[in-house]
Amino acid sequence: NFHNHFYNGAHETRLSHLTSVRQGRDESVLDFVKRFREIKNRCFHLMISKRDLTDLCFAGLHPNIRERLEHYEFININQLLHKAISVE
Repeated sequence: NFHNHFYNGAHETRLSHLTSVRQGRDESVLDFVKRFREIKNRCFHLMISKRDLTDLCFAGLHPNIRERLEHYEFININQLLHKAISVE
């Protein structure tokens, strides 16, 4: 397998990186979600459900956006993204 042969793990992102991703003060929801997904895509060995991943993404949103969305249930990041953009 090409990946296992050439991959040394030096650039692998871990769950702790994902849990610490936060939306920047002047960062749009769309840009934050793109950045979150890019970091997730570097977590090669991460086993996490879509729901848990969505919860991590939600936790990284600005507090004022989280407050407006706290009564919603999100099953995936796309659903979260669309709703978050509508309250941004």
